[in-house]
Amino acid sequence: MATQHRGTTYRNVSRRDFLGTTTSVAALGIAFGTSALGKANAGRETSKVGVAVVGLGNVGFGSVIPAIACSQRCELVGLVSGTSSKARIAAAGFGLGADSIYGYEDFDRIAADSRIDVLYVAVPTGKHLEIVTRAARAGKHVVVESPMARNSNEALAMQEVCARFGTQLAIADRSAARFGLEDWNGARAVVQSSSIRKIATVLGQQVRSQGDWRVDPSLSGGGALLGLGCEALRSIRAMCNEEPVSVVAQETKVRSDRFAQVDESVTWTMTFASGVEAHGAVTYRPQQATALQVLGGQSGLDSQWREVVDSSMAEDAAGLASHAATESAFVQTLDSFADRVCDRHRGSDRPAGIITADEGVQELRMIEAIYRSISRGSEVSLIRHS
Repeated sequence: MATQHRGTTYRNVSRRDFLGTTTSVAALGIAFGTSALGKANAGRETSKVGVAVVGLGNVGFGSVIPAIACSQRCELVGLVSGTSSKARIAAAGFGLGADSIYGYEDFDRIAADSRIDVLYVAVPTGKHLEIVTRAARAGKHVVVESPMARNSNEALAMQEVCARFGTQLAIADRSAARFGLEDWNGARAVVQSSSIRKIATVLGQQVRSQGDWRVDPSLSGGGALLGLGCEALRSIRAMCNEEPVSVVAQETKVRSDRFAQVDESVTWTMTFASGVEAHGAVTYRPQQATALQVLGGQSGLDSQWREVVDSSMAEDAAGLASHAATESAFVQTLDSFADRVCDRHRGSDRPAGIITADEGVQELRMIEAIYRSISRGSEVSLIRHS
């Protein structure tokens, strides 16, 4: 089915038979035991990149592993988890041997595992630096979940250690899918032929409990701004051929008990030298649909999409479309990074599904500028002086 957005058509990605994140490890293993994933692991194809998934939580277990089964370029060859029982059950279900299981205490022995080319890091943000450092020293390429790190200093350290050991590093990018788009290249083509005047983006994710790692600054590094802001900034930057020059921001908090140590909701306005204004809003208490709006002098792009926050929305039409787009985005990330590792990516457009470490560092610097604006209560310059 095609979706029309003011004269431009974006195709809805067909829904695959992914199992939800609430499915048990045993059930998922049985389901995949005779699937393409099980068959692929029976005899590894030399054209595929071997991926080990670090972290068997909702993202790693519920999304990355199923995406590997649908990937044209990757296959699952390893699991890294702090819970050995979960890893053993998962490995058995996916047709992996005991020698494909790693814990954090013996993580460094992956250096001797020639099956593993790439580590997909799906652990809390606060653990990214340690895992990426150990992976680089082991000679493995790495793709990490967004945000890249808790701050730009950590991101730079990740970038530097990968450069030192000659390994590739990229950040998973599902920001286009969050806004109901296939990729940013197609969306950008719609708006850059017109005179852009205003960009507005809203992004929310529900944090339901005090025990969620996202409200622990040692694990998350921050609240809604860091957790969601990088993707919101990506939507703004994707629409412009220039970088913002200043930002002014505000924070609001309703649940001070739950969000005592991190921000709950943040809004900001960025200005560009050309006169374009970009308004961003991120929140861990979403009250409206995720939205992106770009207004121009001649035409505009308006995409709205409601994020699936719990199983009760499973039958909602918008929820189904967004879930399918998210599934496709995980596959895009894997295939794009595999092509990058194999030096097969060509062309000027950024490959769908990943961003570079340089871009990740720049995003975090903008996030830090927004935090400074909140702290000072005034506008902050984004112009970097040499």
